[in-house]
Amino acid sequence: MLYEIAQRAPQYGDELMTLAEQLKQKGRMEEIQQGMQTGERKTSRKIARAMLKKGIPMADIIETTDVSAEEIPSLLH
Repeated sequence: MLYEIAQRAPQYGDELMTLAEQLKQKGRMEEIQQGMQTGERKTSRKIARAMLKKGIPMADIIETTDVSAEEIPSLLH
């Protein structure tokens, strides 16, 4: 859409293209951040699962890993 506007108003083309690049970059950064959060969540669940297998009390697991009490039963499978 910005490309079309830039073609119709060439005097603003450079500014619009810069804006488009900034929006693309912001989208990439959000994707990276979301991926990192997903990875951290998976790691927390993996650690919680290992703690469960070692018999560590649920309260300690929740406090240490930030995995919710509702999630704990699903880690047993």
